[in-house]
Amino acid sequence: MAKVAQEEAQESPRGSPWERAHARRNPTTRTARQEEEHQNPSHVDALHRAAASQRDEVVRSSSRDGRGATITGVGDRDGALQSQFAQLLRADVFARYVRRRGDEAQQFYAREIYRERARSRKIRKQQGLAHFVERIWAMREDGKQIMLAHGAWGTVAGRPGTACNKGRPPCPGVMLMRELAKYFPVVLVPERNTSKTCSYCGFVGCKSVSEVDATLREEKMGAATSPQEVYRASRCELRSLRRCHNASCRKVLNRDRNAAVNIGRRLHDYLLPDDEAARDGAGSCYGYFFAFPDP
Repeated sequence: MAKVAQEEAQESPRGSPWERAHARRNPTTRTARQEEEHQNPSHVDALHRAAASQRDEVVRSSSRDGRGATITGVGDRDGALQSQFAQLLRADVFARYVRRRGDEAQQFYAREIYRERARSRKIRKQQGLAHFVERIWAMREDGKQIMLAHGAWGTVAGRPGTACNKGRPPCPGVMLMRELAKYFPVVLVPERNTSKTCSYCGFVGCKSVSEVDATLREEKMGAATSPQEVYRASRCELRSLRRCHNASCRKVLNRDRNAAVNIGRRLHDYLLPDDEAARDGAGSCYGYFFAFPDP
């Protein structure tokens, strides 16, 4: 009988995971806990019963609220937790906590290193803007003044605004225009269909190269485009290129460059008939924007 009990103890040893793994690797050896269980099994059973009762007491204590009442259901438990947190998190205690944390944050961010970083950020921003203005000023021709035409993207009724910018990708628009208006006259130009309008023939209908591949194949316009270009456009979409959809033009244009040319042309066409002096830059004012409506 003792031999059978010893074999069962070796097959299913108790103890820590390391002891059980050691017993599985060495079935002939016996750990200290197994030896104690073999020598005094009644003492081990008493220890197990005490541990089980201790666990039950912990579970019962966790199922009671602050007043000692036993919680039976889930609803009772939630209600007790809400009342307990309502007693702990009072408004005056939370206000004192916010004031204390606010003072700590103010003392932390009032250090000299943060003031130096803020000052360095401002200086670097001014230096970058000055370098950008110098690059624009270097393009000026002799005896002429520079007038900047900026697309009115992200503006409302020709005025800088942020209401219609929601959900759109960020761009240095209004801030950059306000800074540049300190040095140059800035004009907001409507940029609707500027990238879709061909700057050569004026046809409104430029599409990406991949969009007109099927049309080119159907119309058998093999001379207008090379087979390599058709193959490349069919494999990937060339987002930066636009092809004029006019049958007599069929030019491939850069989208951004084409839009810039059309914006400048709209400004020139608007200022030339009525205000010849403004076109030359004479009598222009700095520090504000002026825009004209959509054509």
